[in-house]
Amino acid sequence: MNMNRATAAARLLVLTLAGPCGLAQALELSPQGVGSLTGATAYTQKAIQAALPAGYVVKAGSASSEGEKRKVFQVFEGGKQVMRIEGNAAKVAQIVVESAAIATPRGVKVGAAYRTVYPDLRAACTPGSEEDSDTVFCEAGKLPSISYQFAGPLTASTDGMPPLKALAGWKISRIIWSANP
Repeated sequence: MNMNRATAAARLLVLTLAGPCGLAQALELSPQGVGSLTGATAYTQKAIQAALPAGYVVKAGSASSEGEKRKVFQVFEGGKQVMRIEGNAAKVAQIVVESAAIATPRGVKVGAAYRTVYPDLRAACTPGSEEDSDTVFCEAGKLPSISYQFAGPLTASTDGMPPLKALAGWKISRIIWSANP
């Protein structure tokens, strides 16, 4: 009986030290990129996968904008897409974070409200265009390579920007890192 308890306790200790099964190491979006994924990373599935910790899965895909298709890489963790990688012919050019699992050094993540990110309600923002026309893009302050894309209830405006009172409640739908801001 005691041997079984000791064996069970040892197994529990090993599982505890190993961490949660199937979960990837947390990543941070910094001015340089996401984890080891930077503008110096080759724009290949193999190189992108190698730059990410175990638990993240990279799949080739495509996206279209203004009627033109382009190759993208989608990154999944636990079966959910957490980011999309875009590039030029040789290197990673843009990382689009689509999950609250990845935050900036200030702790900003997808789902954060505008008023939380900008408590004084002041930011350099521009309205989106084309397929992003119902969103607003805002600079991340002293992080020139990072911008936040906010989405929320549409309101009428002449310049494409929602009134500040409405924008205050909008939430980050994506965080975008660009190699060449």
